[in-house]
Amino acid sequence: MGELELIEAFQKLSSLKEVHFLASRHFDFQTPPTTLLYLCDQLSHFSLVYENIQFNLEDILLAVQFWRSITPLSAKSNFYINYPRITNSSLDLIQASHPFESDYDNSDRLTELTFFHPSNESLTLSFHFL
Repeated sequence: MGELELIEAFQKLSSLKEVHFLASRHFDFQTPPTTLLYLCDQLSHFSLVYENIQFNLEDILLAVQFWRSITPLSAKSNFYINYPRITNSSLDLIQASHPFESDYDNSDRLTELTFFHPSNESLTLSFHFL
């Protein structure tokens, strides 16, 4: 089953609120499944902790743009994913993505990004990096 088939199956389950892939050996994604990030309008929790999948920060920001362009179903969504690839160009993009908040660990490594919806500040989309 590929990424698009998974998304189609998730979208048919209208009451589905959480999806977790935690070091599963049952799925072999050929490329990072970036479209799964676009489930941010439907899910309250999403976990994709998978040793060979690392998103780019740009992928995350595109999902945030999509989320901000619609009215999400959940008041708060939390995505737990592997630490993203961050480039100098993506750092410029993140500055243009206000309003957001960020958290760092003791080593100044980014651990969380929380974005706010333009229609209602209580609608948040948080990415927790593991």
